[in-house]
Formats: sequence, C-alpha cells, structure tokens
Amino acid sequence: MISKIKQKGSILVFSVMILTILLTISITLAKVFIPKIRVATEAVNSVSAIFAADTGIEWCLYTFRHDINYAKPNMTNSAINYYSVYKGSDPIELSMTPFCGPEVVPMPSFRSVGTYAGISRSMEIYKSEN
Repeated sequence: MISKIKQKGSILVFSVMILTILLTISITLAKVFIPKIRVATEAVNSVSAIFAADTGIEWCLYTFRHDINYAKPNMTNSAINYYSVYKGSDPIELSMTPFCGPEVVPMPSFRSVGTYAGISRSMEIYKSEN
C-alpha cells in the first residue's frame, strides 16, 4: 500500500497538466477561427463598399448623360465615395473641376472607390479610343 505522504501534490500536478492541455487547445482553435470570423465580417463590409462604388459610377454616368449637376450621393451607412475621372491616363483633379458633368467632353473614363469600415472596393468605366 502506498502511503498518503508520497501522493501529496499529485492532484495539483494533474490539474496543471489538464489546464495546460485545455489552454493549448483553446489557443489553437482561436488561431484557426479568428481569421475566418474576420474574413466573414470583411465580406459584409465589402458588399457595402462595392455598392458605394457602384453608386458613384451611376451618379457620374447619369449627370454626364443628362446635363444635370446634381449633388454627390450621400451614403446613409457611412460609406465614403471617392471619384476620379481620367482623360487618357491622367486623372483630373477632382477638387477643382466638375468631374462627372457634361462639361468634361468627350466622355472620359470614370473611376469610383467606395470605402466602408476600412474596406475599399473600386469600379471603373473605361472608354476605349476606338
């Protein structure tokens, strides 16, 4: 028969081993699943960003075709639009010129970047020279 004196502390050692194993498993699972959760969240934000970019392109096309100078679209979901207009390969400075109206003739290439929650998506309409 083994005396109780020799077994003192064995429960403590066993508990520490079990906790170490559980902690290792938890950290491994966190390393696997946290990036997947982040990707799923960014996919939702990506949809909002692409819709913001699409809105910018549609606005540019509409104001260019209808000779109307409407105000820029205002996104209710806090998405941000950046617009660029290109003649050839040089972007037009947007802060100085009306960049989507018919005064930019002939029709240039439009580029719109929508940003939502740190995710940016871009759309571009390129007019070929043919």
